[in-house]
Amino acid sequence: MPFAAIHKNQYDLVVTADRFGELLNGGDVMALKEASSGRDFKDTQILRSITDIVLQETGIDFSDYKRSTMERRVKRRMSALGVTKFEDYYEFLGTHETEAHVLQQELLVPVTEFFRDYQAFDVLRKHMLVYLQQMEPGSTYRIWCVGCSSGQEAYSLAILASDLIEANSFKIGVQIFGADLDEKALAEARKAEYDVREISGIPSQTVNRYFTYRDGIYHVKDIIRDMVTFSKHGLGTDAPFSRIDLISCRNLLIYYNATSQETFSRIFRYSLNRARAVVPGTGRGLGG
Repeated sequence: MPFAAIHKNQYDLVVTADRFGELLNGGDVMALKEASSGRDFKDTQILRSITDIVLQETGIDFSDYKRSTMERRVKRRMSALGVTKFEDYYEFLGTHETEAHVLQQELLVPVTEFFRDYQAFDVLRKHMLVYLQQMEPGSTYRIWCVGCSSGQEAYSLAILASDLIEANSFKIGVQIFGADLDEKALAEARKAEYDVREISGIPSQTVNRYFTYRDGIYHVKDIIRDMVTFSKHGLGTDAPFSRIDLISCRNLLIYYNATSQETFSRIFRYSLNRARAVVPGTGRGLGG
């Protein structure tokens, strides 16, 4: 249970068992509350200053990240540098030109894979089939893949849609918008090239059908690549995509605070067509 809470960012404080003894102070639970909130006001201010530098240098605003997410990711970078105090890292950040971009990569959390969580894709397959059956011939099924990272999620959706359309002889086009803030990841997504480790979880018949193996690399075939357009896009800062039939937002909302989550939910409702659906990650559930 503790590890599950940590994985989903649903905690205020993580300490060792012996430290809990000190904080409880003989049964004083208020010590824990103080430790998880008022104990580190100075650190909170420094973290905000750190996000300001990252915004200034990279153009990406992390101020709406959960405090726990921001702190954990910054500490991870600090550990790599051998820095123990936020103040010291703030000074380092201000005197090293490339550090803001390094921290940006740490904060973006580019975790993805093909057909991540097969159970979710099984449910999506059923929903997508029902939706496609209701569409007029000649129309286009539009998908917005939020936080697409290096492309695996977007291409998985394209493969799923292609399978259903061909199996049922639908006369329907597919247009997928892969959006992310990480330009480096987007460049990888546009290349559509993956090594054997990255495609190892895909059934062999799917690999043979939609990938071409060449020089030790698996290349996504054009029939799938042509369905997907990748672009840099900020969910809360750029104009949302419109007339969308499906939004895939896998494990992005868990990194943001409650206010931002509500804002993003309103954006999704605006973007979606009738019979709308959002595919969230395992940590959050949006209605569909």
